[in-house]
Amino acid sequence: MVSYTKLKTRSFTNRIVNNPNVSEVKIMNALEECYKNCAFSTFPYIMHNMDSREAIKKYNSGNCVALSIYVKDYIKTKYGIKSYLIPATIPNKYKHPQFLEISHVALAIPKNKELIYVADPAFYFLNPLKMDLTDFSPTIVFSKSIYSREYMSDLKDYTTIDRIVCQTKKLTNPKKYNEYQTIPKDTIISEVFYQNDPNDKWNYFLREVVKPDKSISDFYIQAKNEPFITPVYIDKNGICRSKGYFNLTNSGNVRIAKEDYPREDYNVYYFPNDKIMEIDKITRRFFKDNLMKYLEHYKKITKI
Repeated sequence: MVSYTKLKTRSFTNRIVNNPNVSEVKIMNALEECYKNCAFSTFPYIMHNMDSREAIKKYNSGNCVALSIYVKDYIKTKYGIKSYLIPATIPNKYKHPQFLEISHVALAIPKNKELIYVADPAFYFLNPLKMDLTDFSPTIVFSKSIYSREYMSDLKDYTTIDRIVCQTKKLTNPKKYNEYQTIPKDTIISEVFYQNDPNDKWNYFLREVVKPDKSISDFYIQAKNEPFITPVYIDKNGICRSKGYFNLTNSGNVRIAKEDYPREDYNVYYFPNDKIMEIDKITRRFFKDNLMKYLEHYKKITKI
């Protein structure tokens, strides 16, 4: 049974000060550093009962909250730029029956009161979403679909880079999604959709989310309680690509993939040594030599 906590948010737009240091290039650099050094993973939460800040600090991995914290800390340390964790809904392809509607977190990075960027490392944004509060014209963001196989080597021929259309709007009424999640009237949002699927829309809200692990990570981990990790790397064209996939299922199977190839299933008791070595190679820096401990743990609980 999944338990939920009320989403708490607060305004930050009234606290914005001009920051000429902010630029798209710096945000793109921060995103690239995130992709180089971090992995989307639920292992720190499920196997070590960590929160997102602990996860990203000790294991260089975590969910959308953890990856956004990494970018937040990076631009603060390197450039002195202040930013805010914000809540978001998600496209249909990432939804789960036990998720609430707002089940995602990204990072808002204000340049001034009129221009705010949004970086989303968990959705593998290649450039930040741009919200110009004086001009609500649509803009375009590019993101990498890392779970799709890329066969091309020339960047101009890539078929796995999505174009996302972004439309800035203001809520004229409060938006109540459920008993736990309400966004206030007059909130500025960015309504977005993949260019090839305009009916599947999701939203980024310019409200700072308070305690995002409590209101979002907790139900996410309860609903998706089979730990997985997806490390990425930066290819020769400067694009993030999947380095592989590793998942321990409650049925006692190990699900793996090399880079963005199709996934393979093995029984945890009969996981071939060559595959263990393959997974260890791509997860070692994030697991801190815990791979065999994780496998042994799952052998015990599936046996029970």
